[in-house]
Amino acid sequence: MLEQPKFGSLTQGTIFCCAKAEDYSGCDVAGLVITARCDVANDKTPIYTYLPIVSLRDWLDRDGGTLIASRAANEAIASLRQELKGAGHSISILETEPWLNIVETLFPDSGKKAAKAVRERALKAIERHEAATKCLATPFGAKRAHDVVRENHGIVRSLISELTTHRLAGYYFMQKIDPAGKAAGFVIQLREVNSLPRPLASSVAGGLDLSLSTDQMIHATRYLDRGTTNYAMPLAQVTSPTIEHILQQFSLTFSRIGVADVPIDYVSDFLLGSILSVEGKN
Repeated sequence: MLEQPKFGSLTQGTIFCCAKAEDYSGCDVAGLVITARCDVANDKTPIYTYLPIVSLRDWLDRDGGTLIASRAANEAIASLRQELKGAGHSISILETEPWLNIVETLFPDSGKKAAKAVRERALKAIERHEAATKCLATPFGAKRAHDVVRENHGIVRSLISELTTHRLAGYYFMQKIDPAGKAAGFVIQLREVNSLPRPLASSVAGGLDLSLSTDQMIHATRYLDRGTTNYAMPLAQVTSPTIEHILQQFSLTFSRIGVADVPIDYVSDFLLGSILSVEGKN
């Protein structure tokens, strides 16, 4: 999957450090070049296009944390609805009354074991929902989603399973991005496409010290992020068939075509009615 890169040139499949990614300021970000090899070899493009790669840990604090919090919030609402339905109450009350007031009124602390269990489940659902919505309202940053990740192990396991088996749209999982590095987990941002001017890409291919205060470095930091390394250079070369699989997933992310759903009324009133009518005659 990975091999040592060839210094001196960037090409399709090359991973380099000190890249940039939206909402990952202050994080170490790598880039995966996706520009066609033939365009690179024949100098046919003025820019090199790449996809940002972030660590799994940073991803869980940002994009992954948002997904976890959204799912946790939805699960909490579903739990409250279930408790209301089980007690014979209308779920529409959740849209008109404060949730804590609902619990205090409909599930009072009566001292009975069964009632107490229902009350505790309802209060726990409210607590989970508040934590999830707080996470969603918090700007991206380190440990932003720490509490939500810690309190929702089931959702986290499900999300990581989707990510690592390439079933999570918009993201691609890699165990590592350096042949000699640890398999700590990394995520390619398939929806975020960035680029480097060709002269700068050529400089990165040979190694570029971003800590220098020259005009060239000041210009370079418009496109690159120093991170913790301060030195932009190739890290690895993604080999076949992995690079083709990544590009396939990238293509599918953007080439999906949306069409209108069949109207629900058509399905329920006409189509199903016709089928049932035919079956009735038989």
